Amino acid sequence: MENSTPYDPTFDPLQRHQAQDDNGERSLGITVSTRASLAIERLARRYEIDQRDVIERLALAEDDRITAGIRNVSITLRQ
Repeated sequence: MENSTPYDPTFDPLQRHQAQDDNGERSLGITVSTRASLAIERLARRYEIDQRDVIERLALAEDDRITAGIRNVSITLRQ
């Protein structure tokens, strides 16, 4: 797999990734379809980010979209 992230001389591979919400991280041991894998690679190249960031951003964006819909339904039901 190609890592399209530019070289960063200050990067420490032993330093744990810090989530934006300071909630730590969890490891996902998963296998995905070839189609999904190729899509993740394309997105990573396109946006010049690593594949981990692609997966995180997609998951969080979809979660935000779904929870926003739930909040809208909740507000509507209260009225």
